[in-house]
Amino acid sequence: MARQIDVTELILRDAHQSLMATRMALEDMVPACADLDQAGYWSVECWGGATFDAAIRFLNEDPWERLRTFRRLMPNSRLQMLLRGQNLLGYRHYEDSVVDRFVEKAAENGMDVFRVFDALNDIRNLRRAIAAVRRTGKHAQGTICYTVSPLHTITGFVEMAERLQELGCDSLCIKDMAALLKPQPAYDLVRAIKGACGDFRIHIHVHATTGVTMVSLMKAIEAGAELARNLTRVNQLVLMNAAHRHHSAGAAVADVSDGKDQSFAPLAAFHVRNMYTTLNHKDPKRRAASPKRWWPPPSSTTGAGTKEAAC
Repeated sequence: MARQIDVTELILRDAHQSLMATRMALEDMVPACADLDQAGYWSVECWGGATFDAAIRFLNEDPWERLRTFRRLMPNSRLQMLLRGQNLLGYRHYEDSVVDRFVEKAAENGMDVFRVFDALNDIRNLRRAIAAVRRTGKHAQGTICYTVSPLHTITGFVEMAERLQELGCDSLCIKDMAALLKPQPAYDLVRAIKGACGDFRIHIHVHATTGVTMVSLMKAIEAGAELARNLTRVNQLVLMNAAHRHHSAGAAVADVSDGKDQSFAPLAAFHVRNMYTTLNHKDPKRRAASPKRWWPPPSSTTGAGTKEAAC
């Protein structure tokens, strides 16, 4: 039975957060929005993570205006953000009413999909934010942060998936930000979660750092495709991709599509105009307008750049 595999675009958030410490300004991204909006992605991740912090501290921008601009320029797309649970977009816990109000205003300003995670997979830090998203009527996505240790087992991850489902999450993300998810564990994990949680949409998010995760994506899709024959059509896997720190969407589509029992949502041919060529940090006028923007430089692996790239 044919099954559609969707794609989420990460270029407006996680791609430049991973590659250049979240230093892409709004002016760098606006020219590409019309093309991205017509590409047919399931969602476009464009806010959250370190973008809020970096916009204020380094780019002299209003992050709320950035969100409103994306909403205006991409009316056909689901906008997606990364939310650090009780930490929101900061680096400490916030009081419950602050969490409620922040989520409410994010939804009001155009956010559609909230990927809610806690770095330690502590459900206590997710409950309030997930409940706040559900009250807005937006898409609440619970997240499992994947890692490898004697304490992190398939059984433990499945139990967490079940608890997130009980909280009312609309979907689940397996978030592999360190590119540690190998092919066979990817297959085993997806299959186990689908067996335990039934009709629960699974999103796979991986980075490309170790070089093995493209095959992991293929195995995860294979695990979902196998169970999909016995489930409803809406039980889908979603493939997360972006620029160089992640796998390119085009390569993923070419590698995974077999033309038999699965297909990708149609991606219209589009050209991202001047996405990186506009990042001319040698231009003295642009440096003067935003002096903090290029420090640490995009290639830096120390200080704030490391923290932001890891979040």
